[in-house]
Order: sequence, then C-alpha cells, then structure tokens
Amino acid sequence: MLSRLLKNNDEVFNKAFKYMLQAEQDFYRSVPPQMLTINLFKCIEIIINVFDGKTFNKKLQRASIDLNLEEEDITGVKKLKEIRNYGDVAHPRQSDHTDFYPPQFPIPQNVDFPNFWHSGLTSKVLLNYFLYVDSLIEIKLSNDTYDEEDEIISVNYGHKNSYYKIKPSVKNNERITPFIKKKLSEYFEVPYSRIRLRTHTHSGLIYQIKDHLDFELDPIRAGRSHQIIIPL
Repeated sequence: MLSRLLKNNDEVFNKAFKYMLQAEQDFYRSVPPQMLTINLFKCIEIIINVFDGKTFNKKLQRASIDLNLEEEDITGVKKLKEIRNYGDVAHPRQSDHTDFYPPQFPIPQNVDFPNFWHSGLTSKVLLNYFLYVDSLIEIKLSNDTYDEEDEIISVNYGHKNSYYKIKPSVKNNERITPFIKKKLSEYFEVPYSRIRLRTHTHSGLIYQIKDHLDFELDPIRAGRSHQIIIPL
C-alpha cells in the first residue's frame, strides 16, 4: 500500500494531503489551534467537493458511500465545518486580550480551544479517498477485432494517463459491460461480483474493483501483458 501511495498522482489527494501534513507539523510547532482546525477541515473539504451534489451536505452524503464513512464520521465533518465557518476560527464573535498572544506554553486557560484536533477524522477521510481512487481503472475498447483471442493490455502503468485496453476477438458477440467485467475478473483473478461499472468518460469507461488491495495491480510483477506508452 505504501508503494501505491508514493506512486499516487491524483491531484485532489496530493492537494488535500498537503493541508493534512501542514496541520500535523504545525501541532508540534505550537501553532494556534484555530489554524490547525482550518487546515484539517480544508483537507476534508477538498475531497468532499469532488463528489456530486448541489450543497456540501449533499456531496458529503454521496461521499460517505464511496469513502465508507460512518454516521459518526458524517456528524464530525459537519461539526468541524460549523466550527470553521461560524465559530471562533473564521469569524470570532468575541475575543480576549490573550487571543493575540504568540504561541506559547502553557496556553492561557481562558483562550483554550477544545474543538481543534480532528486529525483522526481527517486522516480517515484522506486515506479512504486514496483507497477509492486507487480502486478505479479506466477501460478503453479497441476497434481491432482481427485476433482470434480476446486480449487485455495495461498501458502507462504507474503514470498519470494509465488505462487498460481490451481488444475483443473477432468471435466475441457479448454485451460490452458483462464482457469487460468478465475480462477484468479473469485478468486480475478476482470474483466477477467485485467489479462494477462506475461511469462513462469521453475516452472510455471507469470500473471499480472492490477490495483491490487483495491482489497485485502491477502487470509487470504479475507477468501480464504490459505496454509503456508515454504521451507526447
């Protein structure tokens, strides 16, 4: 899993991770807890906004399905958003002269901010988002149907524009979706039921393989057909 994290090139994940890392580092630099709260929620917000929905709560509800968030997590995200938007973090309604003290130990008791540390929730959202995007693969069907056998090829594995190309044989007459699921099931040696179609794109189809960490995606290490094509 660590190798996949290091190879990851998802822009949303990388941007969100920077805010999470900043908050973790600032915690040990005695940065005011209000700033930690802003960075922690910003990490979550970047990820939630990727999902469909007209409002943040609608996006959160959709994201909770794909990111396996429990009701407790959803409540925590909403609470953190409220703290960020309406609490003492972004729009303080009352202040104390010690609010403007530089970071120090001990923190004055009358300016303690009890709601700032949500790193566990933030890291869960971040990690589950990585697992979600890592389970998605793009499929492109080849128009070349002259071969006698079906073929699946990995293109650009480990690069940003990676995808899998499926070349149906001249004998194939199956419907596209079941055919692709069957080929992926055979290729990755996973049950047919763990593969589902997520969406269509302008260039191909996006499929998700559930529990994908149980098998090796890298076609080189698995000894499968593989092509490295670097786009110009």
